[in-house]
Order: sequence, then C-alpha cells, then structure tokens
Amino acid sequence: MNVRPIYLYLLGAALVLFILSRTQKGQEVTAAVTDAIASTIGGIRRNNPLNIERGDPWIGLSEVQTHNRFATFDDMPHGIRAAAIILRNYQRKYGIRTVQAAVSRWDQDPGDPIEEYIETVSNYLGVQKDTVLNFEDRATVFSYLRGAMIMEVGRAGALLVSDADVNAGLDLAGFA
Repeated sequence: MNVRPIYLYLLGAALVLFILSRTQKGQEVTAAVTDAIASTIGGIRRNNPLNIERGDPWIGLSEVQTHNRFATFDDMPHGIRAAAIILRNYQRKYGIRTVQAAVSRWDQDPGDPIEEYIETVSNYLGVQKDTVLNFEDRATVFSYLRGAMIMEVGRAGALLVSDADVNAGLDLAGFA
C-alpha cells in the first residue's frame, strides 16, 4: 500500500482547515469539527481526560454523572485538579515516585497496554521509567499528566485539552 497519497490527503485537509480558520465562517466550521471530535471522546466530553473513576466527592464534580464508571466534572480544570491531587497523593501516602509505579497503580485494568503507557509517559517526561520524580513539582506533574492523557484519551483527545486548562487545574490543586 502506498501511504504517500494518504499523507498528501491529510496535509491537504489540514491546509483547508488552516485557511478556513482565517475567516469568520471558517472559524465556525473548524469549531464545529473540533466539537464533533471532542463529543466522540468520552474523557473529553466528561471533562475527565485522565478517566478518573467515580467514587470520591471531588470539588467540581458534576451533579449529573453521565457514565457508570468514570466521573463527570463541571469543567476541564476540575478534572485536571482531581488527577493532579491523585498523583500528588501517590507520593504523599504511598511513597510512589516513579512513572512505572504511578502508572501501575493508576491503570490496573487487565489487558491494558501497561508497558506502552509507562513508556509513553516516561518519554513525555524525558526520563527512564524508574527515575525518582517529585510529584509535588508543578512542571513534573504538568508533563506527567500530558503524557498520561495521550494514553487515556488518545493523541487527538489530548490535543483538545489546552495548556491553560492544565495550568488552571494545577492552580486549583494548589501547585505553586
């Protein structure tokens, strides 16, 4: 199979969206496309890009829960806040300080690609899986969560979560 035409098609589609985004109507079209993609990704739709399970009474938890397993938050910063607090608590309560240990505790679903998850987050942080980290450090937690989002909601889903939302969530969680 020749993949060159596929790449050319995708490049052309990206160029069309870029040009459209420069006009008012185009901005409406690109917003509609983005909304359509976001609505198909549950973790994004629920403002929970790290797929935190229901159970704890989080601040910012939506009154109406739309999924029987995963929590729904009122907005993205509150979903990020919950994830940041969980990661920080891994260190405070359990002494977890490596990507390998944190991911292994976070994702305990049998059959999930745990080694790929560990590798993705480690690569995003630029560290080995057994490097000792400080999950009290804002920059470390920011990068860890960004890498974990790729595994939880996919690369496209992770791109739909802005750095501003991640930073707002870290602010809400009390990271300096």
